[in-house]
Order: sequence, then C-alpha cells, then structure tokens
Amino acid sequence: MNGLVWSAEHETDGHIPSAALGYLHPIGPRPQEAAELVAAGLWLKVADGWQVALEWDKECGQTSHETLERRREGNRKRQSAWYEKRQADSSDEDGHNFPT
Repeated sequence: MNGLVWSAEHETDGHIPSAALGYLHPIGPRPQEAAELVAAGLWLKVADGWQVALEWDKECGQTSHETLERRREGNRKRQSAWYEKRQADSSDEDGHNFPT
C-alpha cells in the first residue's frame, strides 16, 4: 500500500525507484517485502527498482502523470485568460488600470 501512495504522491505512474524503498516502511528499507510483492505478482522488478504490476489509471484508480500535466496546463490557460479579461475590464477608455 505504501508503494502505491508513494508513487501517486511523486507522480511516477507506479514506478518505485530502489532509492525510495526506505521511505515505504517506518523502520527503513525492507527488500524482503519487495520480493514478496514481486512473488505475489503485485510488483515487477525493473532495472532501477520496481513497477506496480497493475494498470496505474484503471486498476489502481490513480491519475497518470500525463493526465495531471494536461489538467495543470488547462488550468494555467484558463487562469491566465481570466486574469487578462479582468485586467482589460478594469481599465478606463484611456487605458489606465484601476486596482481590482
């Protein structure tokens, strides 16, 4: 469970680097537990750590990093457009801006 939480928080789409293993358990790295998760088919061993063996967005119910970035970009554009409109609405006919 901690691996899923760590991966979601760091937006790694289910990837858990070897260096992160120590953060998943309160007493430090537990390689034997990682091996048990691999044996159970829940994690896959990869070159630099582990990968959750389930589909990150469908089976784990997590939002992918790519989807989060698209949402953030949409939010930036929407907020920028709102700010620009607000600035335009607050100026007089001579172009002087008034505090809003």
